[in-house]
Amino acid sequence: MGWEKSRLWKVFLPHKLFVAVGHLLKLLSSFPKDIRPLGFQSAWILLRLDIEHWLRSIFQRTDLDRMPRSLVALHLKGYPHPLFIRRNSSDRFIVRQVFRQREYGSVPLMLPIRLFVDAGANIGCASFYLLQQFPQAHAEVIEPDPENLVLCRQNLEPFASRIRFRAQGVWPRSASLRLIKPAPGAELESTISVIECLPGERGDVQSVSLDDVLAQQSQAEFDLVKMDIEGAERAVLEDLPAWLGSTRNLMIELHGPESRRVFEKVLTQFSADRTDSVGDVTVCAGWRPRPSLTSSRADALASS
Repeated sequence: MGWEKSRLWKVFLPHKLFVAVGHLLKLLSSFPKDIRPLGFQSAWILLRLDIEHWLRSIFQRTDLDRMPRSLVALHLKGYPHPLFIRRNSSDRFIVRQVFRQREYGSVPLMLPIRLFVDAGANIGCASFYLLQQFPQAHAEVIEPDPENLVLCRQNLEPFASRIRFRAQGVWPRSASLRLIKPAPGAELESTISVIECLPGERGDVQSVSLDDVLAQQSQAEFDLVKMDIEGAERAVLEDLPAWLGSTRNLMIELHGPESRRVFEKVLTQFSADRTDSVGDVTVCAGWRPRPSLTSSRADALASS
């Protein structure tokens, strides 16, 4: 009891209280911003989840891994199917990125979208958005984390006939991968990453390369590759994989300076009609090899 009283007393220290109130006001200010794009009901649910997290934070709850992980259904404005998210998780942040900040809102400028890849699908928000926007599109949905994939499948069930789910991690070659997960209760489920196993090390999931994914398609190119794979993009893009030359549009989230360096190297060989940043996503519409790269490949083929 004495320990509990001591912890409660710390909450009401003036500087702690000032920070906590400031944080609460910031959360409350998000509510009206959520209403218009998401609808009142969904905005209210997200606010309640925000306040739950705020209360746990100010009372320094450290047992988040034992708290309920029940699902909450969001009925987003303009969408006929519910989207499920987990309490005590980072899912609500992803919802806001996709449906309020509209990180993938520029995709209609890239018509037509018949086939897209959702690399690092998490709980399926991006595919939920894209499959609703493009009724004829088919998707390759790739997610390595089993827990995320279960919810991803549930969210995308209304579109299941147009999806191939892959319980794999995107990597440049065939390999066994180990999942790198944040601490339980950290609300960082969207930051799960993969690393190639060392010889003799047991992996959690097998890899898949986008070259192999493309080879299994009935069409010769991806209309869109959406990639958010938590730093693995550095390894995936390092050697300029062939699928880059068979992709019409690219939307990628870069993690850290090394990933940006590799992407800048890619941009010396490829160009886009339009390059923009929306939130954390780099959008490259009208993606194609530069003429010098195209001619050099043609010369190589002719000489062979």
